[in-house]
Amino acid sequence: ATTVCASSVCKVDDCCTANPTCASSSFNCSVGYFSRDLSTTCSSLSCSASDCCFTNATCGNFSCPSGQSVWNSSTPCSTPKCSSTECCIVNPTCGSSGYHCPSGYTPRSPSTNCSALNCSQSDCCDANPTCASSSFNCSAGYFSRDASTTCSSLNCSASDCCFTNATCGNFSCPSGQSVWNSSTPCSTPKCSSTECCIANATCGNFSCPSGQSVWNSSTPCSTPKCSSTECCIDNPTCGSSGYHCPSNYTAKSSSTNCSSLTCTLSDCCDANPTCGTFSAGCSEGYAPVPPSTVCATQTCTSTDCCVVNATCASYTCPSGYSPRNPSPPCSTPNCSPDECCTANPSCSAFTCPPYYSLNSTAICASLKCTQSDCCTANPTCGVASYLCPSGYTAMSASTQCSSQTCVQSDCCTANPTCGGVSYSCASGYTAKGGSTPCSSQTCSKADCCTVNPTCGNVSYSCPSGYSAKSASTPCSSLTCRQADCCTESGSSESSGLSTGGVIAIAVCVPVGVILLALLGGYFWWKHHGRGLRGFRSPSASHRQVPNRSPPEGAEFTALGDVNDSRSTGRRVSSPAPPETSALYRPSPEQGGPSQQPRSMQEKI
Repeated sequence: ATTVCASSVCKVDDCCTANPTCASSSFNCSVGYFSRDLSTTCSSLSCSASDCCFTNATCGNFSCPSGQSVWNSSTPCSTPKCSSTECCIVNPTCGSSGYHCPSGYTPRSPSTNCSALNCSQSDCCDANPTCASSSFNCSAGYFSRDASTTCSSLNCSASDCCFTNATCGNFSCPSGQSVWNSSTPCSTPKCSSTECCIANATCGNFSCPSGQSVWNSSTPCSTPKCSSTECCIDNPTCGSSGYHCPSNYTAKSSSTNCSSLTCTLSDCCDANPTCGTFSAGCSEGYAPVPPSTVCATQTCTSTDCCVVNATCASYTCPSGYSPRNPSPPCSTPNCSPDECCTANPSCSAFTCPPYYSLNSTAICASLKCTQSDCCTANPTCGVASYLCPSGYTAMSASTQCSSQTCVQSDCCTANPTCGGVSYSCASGYTAKGGSTPCSSQTCSKADCCTVNPTCGNVSYSCPSGYSAKSASTPCSSLTCRQADCCTESGSSESSGLSTGGVIAIAVCVPVGVILLALLGGYFWWKHHGRGLRGFRSPSASHRQVPNRSPPEGAEFTALGDVNDSRSTGRRVSSPAPPETSALYRPSPEQGGPSQQPRSMQEKI
């Protein structure tokens, strides 16, 4: 745009640069491309492949010279630039094509060249005028035919437009029909097609002579009987049709005539023979291929029909087989399992380790069976989610079962019974039956013992002469009895010292009290000998009291100084021996024994 022109008026040479030609640019096409005409002008200052090269060299793009047409657009050309010899065929003439003009038309010269391979009406025929268009006047004694009557040629005549009698000879049949007998008289002054005409034949039923075929089966013939001139055209040759034989076939001569307008495999190709016809035999180390193998040409050779024998080295054995060692040669080009392989053994004789199950029907992966070939790890109790029944405790989830199906003996341990572990219930509880199973491997109080009721739980009613103990008093068994819940009226228990108090005293007396009593007894014994005056009991019933608490009015001495009233339950009339200071013993007057205890062990 900034170029300065040579004068006030810009010219082509000032503003434009001529594009080069493919020749002047020395453009070279890549492999697989063909050069266009070297005089071709490029589309820009730099020539490109699209300017100078092309890949498509078929007859589809070829322009045939006048009087010829491309006979097959897909025919490949033998050179980058197609030629009329390869692509074109001379258009037929109206005579050679056998074209017949329909009624009302006059054929042109038979030598008239058609515009394409198929002649048309416009190529070969001129429309005849009508009697009206030609302004034909009939002579005296003649009658004019219908003004629309088409003349039989380009020049109308009296026979076309006039008639003296009504015979079919003067009748013009409609298109596709012909007068079957010109002398046939008509029934009226004006003949009809019904009286005079018969349908012309078509080429569809015509049999062409050898080497020709009906070119269009729907072509109507000019008479009721068709001719080869009207219906037939020469068949193409294998060369002119561009027929290409497929694999395993050999092409016949290009001049071979095809059997129809379209060449076929049987027209243009011969099937190559198979190795079943090869009789020369194969050399040592070679084996024949299957007899059905097709040879490359019409003559079979050892290259076609023989192949080097294989070895087992490259053979892959099927599942369940192992390669032979060393690898033997094969007897044919295709090795077989029988030649190259040995069947692997089954697992039937294999011994699996503990906690694995044998799959006896499995085939081993090699000639020597392994655990991974034959054995399947048994599941664990956790993987199997085994649930133990009541009375059993689950083993560890990682415990392996004895087979592929976990059972109770694999995953569960029977819980012990209360009798089996000799469980001893604490005070205030009653033992359950010895066959009672525990809830786990360790029996507990809840498993083996039932808490005894209290007198308040069972609302025990004491008989006359007995007083009820505290409602919280526990019974000695599961069934409360009178001895558990009642105290005879007037006993020490009814005089204000409850069973709970007695138990508290018994529990709270420490071992030190016993030691003090022993020490006091020792000194007393040393000074006073073995005489010991007993205490009298106001009632013999106190001998049965288990906690040995003294009756009302009994004399006793508490721990500490015998003259200290603060350490006694009641002031005594005479001092008690030191060894009995913590115990109660009735005097002979109160019904107690007069003999002295044999030892402090008995007094305790």
